[in-house]
Order: sequence, then structure tokens, then C-alpha cells
Amino acid sequence: MLYAVDLAHGTIFGTLQAPDVQGLPYRIVRWGADGIAFATTAGELVVVRGALVTARPPGNPCGPAVSTLLTQPGLQDATFRSTLVSAGAKDLAVEPHAGVLYLSVAAAAAPGTNCIVPLDPASGALGAGAYAGSRPSLLAVSQDGSKLYAALAGAQTIERFALPALTHELSIPVSFSTDPLRQPIAGAIEVAPGAPGTIAVIGNSTQISPSPLGVAIYDDATRRPVAYGERQPLYVASIQWSASAATLYGTDGNFYTFAVDPSGLTLAATVPGVLSHGNAQMHRFGSLIYTDGGQVLDPASGTIAGAYLLPAGAAGGEAMTVDTPLGVAYFAYVEFATNALRLQAFDAGRFTPLRNINLGPVGGSPTRIVRFGTDGLAIVTTTGMVALVQGSFVTG
Repeated sequence: MLYAVDLAHGTIFGTLQAPDVQGLPYRIVRWGADGIAFATTAGELVVVRGALVTARPPGNPCGPAVSTLLTQPGLQDATFRSTLVSAGAKDLAVEPHAGVLYLSVAAAAAPGTNCIVPLDPASGALGAGAYAGSRPSLLAVSQDGSKLYAALAGAQTIERFALPALTHELSIPVSFSTDPLRQPIAGAIEVAPGAPGTIAVIGNSTQISPSPLGVAIYDDATRRPVAYGERQPLYVASIQWSASAATLYGTDGNFYTFAVDPSGLTLAATVPGVLSHGNAQMHRFGSLIYTDGGQVLDPASGTIAGAYLLPAGAAGGEAMTVDTPLGVAYFAYVEFATNALRLQAFDAGRFTPLRNINLGPVGGSPTRIVRFGTDGLAIVTTTGMVALVQGSFVTG
């Protein structure tokens, strides 16, 4: 297969199949007005001429809106209806007021790859995207809905967009340590409460293992000087702000409380070994910290407030969210025996199961679940599939 790739944006805009070619290509050259040639390990010389060679990349690297071309109905019953979107997404985030979903698309062959693409959850339609950079991954939206942050897995920056226009406004260099060989990227982004221009970032290295490089605070594109764990082999897997931009929480199984001030952040307290799932992502709802592993922690006392027990047969790799007004916690997980994606709703305060639905084998494990609208849940999986669920299962 031959691919024509936009050098500036890394997107594929043309392909050509050569099914009868033997061996593997090992050298390719450009020649003449419209030609390329390559040799193969089987001793063949292949010459290609034509529009694939001379075509220019499109003006908008994200391409036009694909609407519902990648959308199909999923399973449903009297309590829910589901929609599946084969978006090639790495992550999703929800704008808290209009309820628009945003996807980071990084799959090489997906429409809108290397772009941030809006998704209308009511129709499952994908809109026209905005170019983000090389392999966008993690997303975060500010509480006021004015800023969207996208970490890049293929570059050492975080890109910021203004919402709702989805206009690119800032590139934030990810800088940790003094060793350029570590090539830091963002392993987590959390936007500070009440401060849409301030983010907390976990730095991960693409070149060494173990990869953690520390935790730092950024104001727009400027990093505050004092970071945690930057020069020590300390691993923080997940971070979450308290209700105040003066306190940040972190975990690696231990639970950390950081004091945040204009100079950066410093470790204020540690509760050793309190969380059994050290790599589980944390979420704050109200005054409590919830983890994808099912534990709930009271950060004021540093003690476990409760735990949710998923049904037998859950294969691991869960993702969770909470609707605080409804008092319901939702977990997405894969059932080991059937590979089906399932949703389990719990009474959030009593930790008791309420209801469970089967979405079928949609592919991959869930990595994030968010609430949207009056009765919606959106889940993204490791295969890039987005599942939208609406109905009384969500609201009770």
C-alpha cells in the first residue's frame, strides 16, 4: 500500500494498492513530473505515475464534517438506546453547558485524524474538526466551558482551543527535567477550578522506563518553577484538583495532597497505601474522590468512604463517572465471558447496585465515561469506538 501524507499535518490524503508486488519496499525515490519508484526485497522495481504523486494536501487537514457516515445504531431495550460511532478516538470530553462532546482522533486511517472533532450526542454526527498536531490523546475542558486542552502523544506540547468556536489559541511546551533525551509528553491534564488558563500536568517520558517525570502547574504557556518529583524517581499516576485551585491531589496507591501557590506545588501530606488500584484514574465529585477501580476516598480524613463491587466476570479496565444531583455512579466495563461492554449503575452514597445493561461487543476496553445532557452517557474504548447511551437507565 502506498500512502500520500501531508507533511505539515501528518494526515493521509491518498492511497494506492499494489497487490501483485512481491517483497517489502526498502527504498523509494521521487522522479520526473509525476513519478515515484521503489525497490523491494524480492528484487522488483515498481514505478508509479499519476495523480497520487502530484496531488496536494487539502486546505483543511481535518477534512469536511462526516456527519453520521461512521455512526450506526447499537443495542436497545425499554430503558435505553445506544449509538456506536467508529471515530478512531483516543479520548473524549464534554463541554459542561451545551453538552457537545469533543473527540481527539489519532487513528491513522480515520477521517479527521490528528484533529479535535465535535460530536453531536443527540444524532451521533461528527462535525468539522480543528487540527491539533501529532497524535492528539488526552483531553480536558475547563469548568466554565471556555477552554479545551489536548495533549499530543507525538509531540512535546499541549494544544489549547477556545470553545465553542474550537479555535486554536495556544501551544504549551511540556518541560520536565533538564535532560532533553527524556522527551516529555503530558500523561494527564487537569484544569484548575475557577481558573481556565491554569492546568496541572503529569509529565511522562517517551524514551525511558519507568516514565514518570513529575507534576507541574502551568499558567497559559508558562510553567511555575517548583514541580513535584521532577528530579526523583517518583510516580504519580493520576491527579485531581480539590474544589480550590490551592490544593491538588495525586495517587500512585499512596494518596498525596499538594499545596499549590504561585511558585508551583509542594507535597503537604501523604496517606500510604490507601488505594488498592494505584494506577486507577481519580475523579472528584462533591467533597469525595472516586477512582475507576471502585474505591471512594474522603480526602479530608484520608480514609476510604466506601467501594463499589462490580458484577462477577468483569474483565478489568473499568471507567466511571458520577451524577451528583441524581446520586448515581456509573461504571463501564467489559464482561470477560462475552467481551460485551456493560454499564452498571450504583446508588452513589449507599454503594448498592441499581441496574445493569448490555451494549454488546463493541470492541476494546473503556477508558473514559462522561455524562451529557439530561439522560446521556458517552464511553470511549481502546479501539477508538464511542458508545452513546440515552434513556431511563441513566436517569432512573
